[in-house]
Parts: sequence; structure tokens; C-alpha cells
Amino acid sequence: MKIFWHEIHDLFLRKWFIAILFIAPIILTFYCGYLLDYGLVRHIPTVIVDNDNSQKSREIIKDFNDNEYFNVYGTLDNLRDAEKLMENETVNFIVSIPQNFSKHINNNNGTEILFSANGSNMAISSTALRQANEIIQYFNKKYATKYLARLGTSNDRSYKVVSPLNIYFKNIANPIGNYGDYLLVGFIGAIVQFPLIAIAFGRHSNLHITKYSQLFSRLFIMSIIGTMAYGICYWIAIHFFHLSYIADFLPVFVLLMVFCLTIASFGMFISLLIRNPQYSTHVGMMLVGLPALLLSGYTWPMYRFNIVVKICGLIEPLTHMINPLRRLFLMNLVTKEYWNSLTYMLILSTTLTIGSCFYLKLKNKEEVEV
Repeated sequence: MKIFWHEIHDLFLRKWFIAILFIAPIILTFYCGYLLDYGLVRHIPTVIVDNDNSQKSREIIKDFNDNEYFNVYGTLDNLRDAEKLMENETVNFIVSIPQNFSKHINNNNGTEILFSANGSNMAISSTALRQANEIIQYFNKKYATKYLARLGTSNDRSYKVVSPLNIYFKNIANPIGNYGDYLLVGFIGAIVQFPLIAIAFGRHSNLHITKYSQLFSRLFIMSIIGTMAYGICYWIAIHFFHLSYIADFLPVFVLLMVFCLTIASFGMFISLLIRNPQYSTHVGMMLVGLPALLLSGYTWPMYRFNIVVKICGLIEPLTHMINPLRRLFLMNLVTKEYWNSLTYMLILSTTLTIGSCFYLKLKNKEEVEV
């Protein structure tokens, strides 16, 4: 117990410790939270090229004006002028209505409308194309229904003829497609991991560990403190930035605790092998820091990775924390993935801890012989 309290005292005497593990992640959590607040791409800067200037083209313009996902700057009569606005990043979406648009519709000849999206930002382009497609579908149904009604078909029957198949979709776990719910869990997971790595891998005092009790006390303390840092940051995200959370406390706590234990045991092992704390921190950042979020399959599906990259991703501890954690937050599901992730991290942390103990044994034996 004396060693335990000595380790806590040693940590909190270091002024940079509080700043690195608590203050910096909190600031970054607020930063990411404000970036992703409400998590929906709306009010997309849009310009409409109206080459028809008819009642029907004005109806299209009104539908875009009335849609909260678009912010229509105005109308032009030249597509090239609109493309220049996109090149200058004044607008991100162009709707181009062709000449004789109304005439072709009235004569039942069909026509086309051009959507141009700024593909350099997929969140904007995919949202704009999806919402614009819904506007045009509604426009088509409305005019087809009116045409059939003029032929004597009832409104109800007209609608069923025009739309024999209607699509209802259910976006499980994220009904409104909130980017905040999708991204913020992973961003915070990566944010807190960096200072945890810096402390676990870079402590000078790791070099002076001579007893198993010191080693286990340090691992336990780092796990608890890391879990506290995660808890504070996720609490901020939930209460200030509307991050969805329906999970039970215990599975979340266990997952975070085991992850922090894994990082701490990894840091302990590397810092004992690499005697220079600065070098060992660099190794930690390269192995489990910088590439972790990309390799985790969190933002890009892992099944699209080639086999080498996929193996690297499966080795990363963060992969086994943020993916089941997001499922817990949004669906409150303790799945096979959750148990497999816990098992992997426990095996990894146990192996690394045994390696650290073995190193201490050799070190102590060498000192006795000297």
C-alpha cells in the first residue's frame, strides 16, 4: 500500500501530468465537439443555373430554397459561371436546369437535370446528392400524379401507379445519419490515447522500477487514471455536444479500463527495453499512436484493407476499443466483438506484463551478480 500511494504522489507531483492527461484532452474534446455539434451537414452553399426560366423551373428552385439542407445563393444563366463559383469554393453544389425543361415535361418527353457536387468533401457531396435526389423524386411524383388525374385516374390510384414501390429504410443505431455520433466516439478515443502513450512510454521513473509491486501498482494507477480521463471527455461529449449514449455503465467501464491497462503495460514493457524515455515515446507513437485510428476500421471498413494492413489494424489495441465502444454507445449491444476485443486486450496486456516481470528478474539477477 505504501508503494501504491508513493506512485500516486510521484505522478501528481509532476505539473505536466495533469496538463497532458486531463487538460489537453478536455480542450481537444471541446474542439472536436464544436466541429461536429449536431453532426448534420446542412445549409450547403448552392447555386442554380436556370436555362428555362419557366414556372416549373421556378418550382424546382423553390423546392431547393425550402429545403434546410441547401442554402441557395441565387440563380445564374450560365453553367460555366456556376462552375467558377465552385472552383473558388463559394458554392459546393450546382443545380443546372436545361432549356425547354418545362416544354419537355408538358409534352411527356422527359428531360434531364444536372447536379454538380464538390467531391473534395464527401460528407457534403453525398448529403447534397441524396437530398437533391429526394427533391426530384417528389417533383416527378407530383407531376405524374397530376397527369394521370387529368386522364380520369383518382389521386390515390395515380399515386400507386406512379410509385408502385416505395422505399422505407431504417438506419439502425444512427437514425438521422449524425456525423457527430459516428465520429466523436473514435476521435475522443484517439485524443486520450496520445497523452496516455506519452506518460506510459516516457516516464523516466520506469527505469528505476526494481520490484514487482512497483510495476503492478504503476499499471493499476495508469489504468484508473486513463479511464478517468476517458470518462471526463465522454461525459463532456454527451452533455455538451449531444453524443448519443444508451449504454450501461459497466460494459463501458470494463472496456475502457482494459484498454488503458493494455496501453500502460505496452508502455511499461517498451520503456524498460528502450532506456531513453524520449525514444520509447517515439516508438509508442509510431506503433500504437499515429496510425491507430486509420487502421482501426473506424472511418473506413476494414474488409476493404489488403491483408497486410488488415493484420496491422487487428494488432492495434485502439481497434478493439473504439469499435465495440461505438456499438455500446449507439446500440447498447454487448456482442461477440465486445468479448473478443476484451479477450485480445487482456491476453496482450498479460503477455506484456509477464515480459516486463521477466525483464525485472533478469535485471535484478544481474545487479546481484555485480
